[in-house]
Amino acid sequence: MARGAGRVFRRGLRWWISFYFRGREHREAAGATEPEARAHLAGRLEEIRRDQVVVPRDEIAELVSAALEVARRRAAADPATANPRELVEAFGPGRAFEMLAARWARADRRGREARR
Repeated sequence: MARGAGRVFRRGLRWWISFYFRGREHREAAGATEPEARAHLAGRLEEIRRDQVVVPRDEIAELVSAALEVARRRAAADPATANPRELVEAFGPGRAFEMLAARWARADRRGREARR
């Protein structure tokens, strides 16, 4: 397989995939057979090529709920926040989500430090 194309490996009875996205390794259980795992890896690599968010699906709900909670607190404290649509138009949905989540996490940390 070409460099940067991820890998498929067996761990116990399951096949797993591993790939890098924005400098970070991601590993996921991908199926019961090697062809299933290769198809899953191909789908993930296509998502990367299209610059979509690559997060295991079980983590998405947790990330979204945390981001919404921070956004709710931030909006209550400062209604003049940046328009997320502008970020989506400029950077695409995947990168915009990452930027907003990082911004909200920083704001949340600053708020917690200010309350101490």
